[in-house]
Amino acid sequence: MTYCTISQSNATTGQQAETTVYRKPSSNIVNFEKHVELQLAIPGVTKDSVNVTTKGNSLRIEAPSAASGPWGNVTYQHEFALHKDLNAQNISAHLSNGILSLRIPKLEQATAQRIEIN
Repeated sequence: MTYCTISQSNATTGQQAETTVYRKPSSNIVNFEKHVELQLAIPGVTKDSVNVTTKGNSLRIEAPSAASGPWGNVTYQHEFALHKDLNAQNISAHLSNGILSLRIPKLEQATAQRIEIN
């Protein structure tokens, strides 16, 4: 899904310069007992170009793609609000075959515990 296109023109010549198309990647969120896994489809991206940052309860992913065409250069961009029960300090990431997987652990007190009845 394309959600923003930015074009720049050369002030001297008036010719249109590079166009960047920002796309929100398709994503899946899977809730496990001790972590949440976030999967984003970002084809044409190398692991060195992916930028994953956290600030407060916000998780931001930005990844320029090597793909370009008549629409311009493609940059994937998505921002998620993290629940207070997630540990944003220990997120791990893996990129394989155009799928970025982020593993976000739950805080210890947020995981369900079985209470034994005596």
